[in-house]
Amino acid sequence: MKAGRMDMNSNLTADSLRFIIARLIANADESIRESRENRDDLFKSGRSEAYYEMLDTLKSELSVRDEDLAQYGLNVNLEQRYI
Repeated sequence: MKAGRMDMNSNLTADSLRFIIARLIANADESIRESRENRDDLFKSGRSEAYYEMLDTLKSELSVRDEDLAQYGLNVNLEQRYI
C-alpha cells in the first residue's frame, strides 16, 4: 500500500469520522470569521467556501445514508452559516 492511502479494507469508525468532521467545522468557523473580517481578501473568501463545500458534501453523503446529522454536528443550515 502506498503511503498516505487508506487500504480499501480498513474501517473508519463513526467516532473517528465525528472527530474529523468536528475539526473541519472548527476550521470552517475560524475561516468564515477571518473572511468576514477581511472581505477584500480573496484567499480567505475562497478558503471559507472550500470548507463549506467539504461540509456540504459530507452532510449530503451522510444524509443519503440515513445517518443522524446531529451526531456529526451537521444538523445546521450550512449556507446560512458559511456563505
